[in-house]
Order: sequence, then structure tokens, then C-alpha cells
Amino acid sequence: IAPTRPMACRRRIPLETSLLMLCNPLWKRDPPLRSYQERTFRRSSASRVSPPYTSLEENLHGAWRSPAKWGQCSITLVVLQTQRDPSSVVQVVQANAGHFLIDGRGSIRKEVSEMRKAIMANTFPAGMPLADQFHVSAETGFAGIEIGLAREGFFSIDGDPADTETVARLAHETGLTISGMLAGPLGQIPPTSNDPSVRAEAVRVVRRTIEVAPHLGVDTLLLVPGRVEVDVPYGVAWDRALAFVRELIPDCERHGITLAVENVWNRMIYSPIEMRHFVETIGHPLVGVYWDAGNHAPYTWPQHWPPVLGNHIRRVHVKGFNTNAGPTWPGFVRLLDGTIDWPAVMTSLRAIGYDGWVTIEIGFGGANQSPAEILRKAREFSADMDTLLSM
Repeated sequence: IAPTRPMACRRRIPLETSLLMLCNPLWKRDPPLRSYQERTFRRSSASRVSPPYTSLEENLHGAWRSPAKWGQCSITLVVLQTQRDPSSVVQVVQANAGHFLIDGRGSIRKEVSEMRKAIMANTFPAGMPLADQFHVSAETGFAGIEIGLAREGFFSIDGDPADTETVARLAHETGLTISGMLAGPLGQIPPTSNDPSVRAEAVRVVRRTIEVAPHLGVDTLLLVPGRVEVDVPYGVAWDRALAFVRELIPDCERHGITLAVENVWNRMIYSPIEMRHFVETIGHPLVGVYWDAGNHAPYTWPQHWPPVLGNHIRRVHVKGFNTNAGPTWPGFVRLLDGTIDWPAVMTSLRAIGYDGWVTIEIGFGGANQSPAEILRKAREFSADMDTLLSM
């Protein structure tokens, strides 16, 4: 266990790791708590919390008693000096605190259990430069953006490695978090293809994305593991998809990346039971679910998925869908239009304790749009997301 020290990065870290970083391990002290040290990180004029607590539980209650949104308040960090067993301390922190966030200035803050809104970059009009997508997203109030390596050109699979640094600077300049990445254009190179060379290319592309992601602070990739086709029966596709994901696990372990399998229109994994069975068959902590609340609205009620998937859900996509259109592309509509029961969906997500990124995936339309029109739509989408997250 190491003493507290600043980290020049912005990333979510597990609770146990946070605790190890925040505790000053003077285990020779008498229980339950002989002393504590306070450090206050201010972002507003909120009052300092410095009560005379005498126990670990009381210290934690007081330390996190400040207003809910960490970006709008002062947070008092208690550096514990205690003889208590570390595992019991973890349990106490789990009951009283939550997660921590370390920002780019080295400040350590509590991360609130609130979902955060992001936008998917490839929903912007085709041909729109990635830099413009970042700036529009930031200007219209999104906290994150989900991106992917292109097939060719700037920030592409076989492109200039310096492009990754350029994208990292874009995130820094705009204040956006890169909330996730697409594992690759696997719709064009299905990992379940009958052609071994196509399957091998799919593995290569995802491995490249796994290598790039940590340089951008990304820990989760959206993965579509294959599809059923007339000459690729479901059983064959299922087995190949499992083999594909398993082959990538050593790469994920090496780089600390989670593969989140998304439910899409690929003629497989069309129910929450199937999805849970798929990830639990693999049975690895770095394989989870990227749940899209709108994709299977024509077939199931979206609010039924979170209770089945539970903490397998690592990321969420949202889009509107009008089930009266049936399983057709015209069914996809603006987020709050259509027939999805969004209050029920949000209730089901909160019931399982989901507090991660929620990313809107709704197309902006054709390529020939003015910057003003794109900005207007982005503002509307951002406002829709605010309404959704307040439900």
C-alpha cells in the first residue's frame, strides 16, 4: 500500500485501487483510528468539511457529505491512518463512499454515481473532420465522445501513429473524455466469416485498436463479434464468435482493455438471456456488454434487459425507435420520439447500479449540411440526453 500521490491522468479507477492509493498505511496505530489528515480540493466556494470524527465510518460519512456533483463543490479527502484490516476498510468505503476520479491536474475527487452523456462520432455527417466533431460535441455540452479507427486516412488502422497523439490533444483542448472506441469496422470484416483470411483480418484490426486505446485513456471497446448469414448458420457463428473473443483476451489483459459485446441487427444474440449466456460462457472479467437500448426495441422491451444483464453492462447506447414501423430502418427516430418507455429504461438501469457512460447514437443526416445546422442538431441531441438522464 503506497501513500497518496497525484497522477497526471483522467480515468476511472476501481474502488479497491482507489483505496490503496488513498490510504497512508500506518497499520501500527491503535484501532479504530488514531489520526487523519485532510486535503481539500476546491472548484467553488463551497464550505470546507472538517468535523472532529473519531472512527473510520464517521470520517468517511463526513468526507463525502459535501454536495453531490463533484465538479461543483469542494471535496475533503481523508487520508486514513489505521490498524484495521485492509479488507474490512474496503467494505467500509464501499458502504460509505463510491469511486474516485483523478483529473488532469492531479486532484483526487469523489466520482458521483451519475450517468454521463456522450455522443458517437460516426453519427456526424460523413466527411466531417474528427476535430470538428470534437469541437461541436464539447460546445453543445457533451462530456464524452466515442470514436473509432478509420479504414484509411487520418487516425486509421494502418495510419500514422502520430495521429493518436493528435487525437489525444484534441480531447485535452476540448475537455472531452474519449468515452470508448469501436473495436473496428467489423461489419465489413465479420469475425464469423467462412473466409479464414477475413477472420484473421478482424483479429488484426481489433488488436490494433486494443493497442491504441490506452494512449487515449480508453478502457472499453464496442465489439460486434460476428453475424449469422445464409451460409453461416447460427451455431457456426456462435462458436466462431466465442473463439474470436477468446483469442483477444491475452491482448486485453496486456493493455487493460474490456471488450463490450453490443446487441445489433446481426441475426444473433437478440435477447438478454442469449447475451448473458454469451459473456458468461467466456467468463472473463474483461468481457462484458455494450447494451444498446434501442437496437432490439422491435423484438423486446428494452427495460427487460438490465435486470438480466446486471453488472455485465459496461456501456450503454441510446436511440429512439418507433415499434409501429416494425424491424425496419425507418423505425429509428429522434431519441425521445418513438415508443420506447424511457422512464422504465432509466429506472431499470439505476436499479442495477449502472453509473457509466450513456452514448447517443442517432444520425445527423446527409453530408451536405451547414455548420450551423449540425450545431443546432447537436444542441437538440444534447438537450434530449439531459432530459433522458434526469428521468
